[in-house]
Amino acid sequence: MIHNQLLQKAVEKLNTDDGNKCTFVILDLYNAMVSAIAQFRQGAENTEYKNPLQPCCFKIVDYMCSVDGVCADPKSSFFFDQGHPSDNGWNAIYSFLQGSLDKDLRV
Repeated sequence: MIHNQLLQKAVEKLNTDDGNKCTFVILDLYNAMVSAIAQFRQGAENTEYKNPLQPCCFKIVDYMCSVDGVCADPKSSFFFDQGHPSDNGWNAIYSFLQGSLDKDLRV
């Protein structure tokens, strides 16, 4: 909690010290990802997917996804591998960040 308060103050200082030439914002990736995963799970409840968060890449060779280890429908997965969201996953995460970005950047 203290870290977040100090970060907020530091960002506010950055935004005022440069004469408003630059805009710094704080992105809450954690809550955006948690919300996106919850939405993805909820949307997948009525589909044939047993585990909607199962990564698309299921066969890794020499730290890379093997061509024959990629799922049949990559757009249906949230994660590409064990730790990285797929394009679909990042789009879902961005949808939760977009509102705060528009507000913070006054778009």
